[in-house]
Amino acid sequence: MHLNEKLKDMVKPYNNNFDLPYFRPFVRKGNQTEIDIFLIGINPATPICKKHMDMDKYINLLLDYDRFYEEYEKIRLDNGKSKISRTRTGIVNFIEDVSSQTGKSILETNIIPYPTKNLKCLNKVPEEIKDYAKKIFFSILLEYSPKILIVFSKTSLESLIELLYKKEIINYKIEIRKTIKELEDSKTPVIEIIYPNGKKGAIFCCRHLMYHGINGNSFLKFKRNLIEYINKL
Repeated sequence: MHLNEKLKDMVKPYNNNFDLPYFRPFVRKGNQTEIDIFLIGINPATPICKKHMDMDKYINLLLDYDRFYEEYEKIRLDNGKSKISRTRTGIVNFIEDVSSQTGKSILETNIIPYPTKNLKCLNKVPEEIKDYAKKIFFSILLEYSPKILIVFSKTSLESLIELLYKKEIINYKIEIRKTIKELEDSKTPVIEIIYPNGKKGAIFCCRHLMYHGINGNSFLKFKRNLIEYINKL
């Protein structure tokens, strides 16, 4: 199946209810087919619906990183918000730092790729929609089988581990007892996994990227350790 056809199945609103937002399985730059690194959050913000654009345009934007965020900024401004959120500022600069020092492509995705205004709104989303969204994420995870999974926030990490356990990628439910600072300061992965195809992945975790800002000075140790690990692969 052609990528655009796959994306149509992934992004279409739940139960074809076009009053609901499109799912956002990922955003990527250019025509990259080999992605070694996933940057993973809990769910996207800034819902985009049919009233904003048709599905074909939306799909094309998911494959064009810069154009997607041009439209994203317009929608935020139309909603009376700032042009770019703190989280988006952190993500953009974090990706630039890591990709420029590793030469690797990074795919942005979320464990629950169903956009909501905030986490409070996500908690009100019916479980069947969230479960459906997780299936989308998991299918992307298996398709790419990335070597590195960078998870931002402990909440996102716990959700990822729960999903991996349910899908039998890990055979026991890991309890994360370390603080987020301890996880972030570690030179080694939080956990290593083996995909069904036999490939291996390493999971790293840091604070929410809303705290990264433009320079990301408080993330320097995490990025240094992460980049060293990636460059040794």
